[in-house]
Amino acid sequence: MARNKYKCPNSCDYSHRKRAIRENDNHTYCFAYYDVPFCPKCGHLMPKALHKLQEFFEVYNIHPKLDDSLNLIYKSEFESAVREASVTLENVLREKSKLDLHGFDLATKALSFENAKKTGEVIKRPLIAINNLETESDRNEQEGIRYMLMGFFSGAPQSLLT
Repeated sequence: MARNKYKCPNSCDYSHRKRAIRENDNHTYCFAYYDVPFCPKCGHLMPKALHKLQEFFEVYNIHPKLDDSLNLIYKSEFESAVREASVTLENVLREKSKLDLHGFDLATKALSFENAKKTGEVIKRPLIAINNLETESDRNEQEGIRYMLMGFFSGAPQSLLT
């Protein structure tokens, strides 16, 4: 039954989907249902949305180290999933770089490199290289990822990372 696709797994009592005027691709209008991906009462993923999410992650082959985070997403425990993924990321960086640092400092030291200003030649290689650093584009990619992770670890609340 199609209605079960939009029934909260926690059996919350709420008014089900309502028809609304919706614009079609050809710019005509009709009455249609807007699908609700989350229960408006408890926030749990609806079965249809959960199924689509599972199909998405199957296509993208998420790394096995993120399986715990993925299972938390499937259980609609989003904050816990983000925390688990953040801790996994930090642990992988620490493991690969062999540094005993945390967060911002770890990302900074593990991914930083030095290059000659005139020639662009890499003088000091990073502990974790994203690519071979041969071209300017490669070096920009390394720097970009380093800065994104530095920002992530400095912006994420410490309660999220512990």
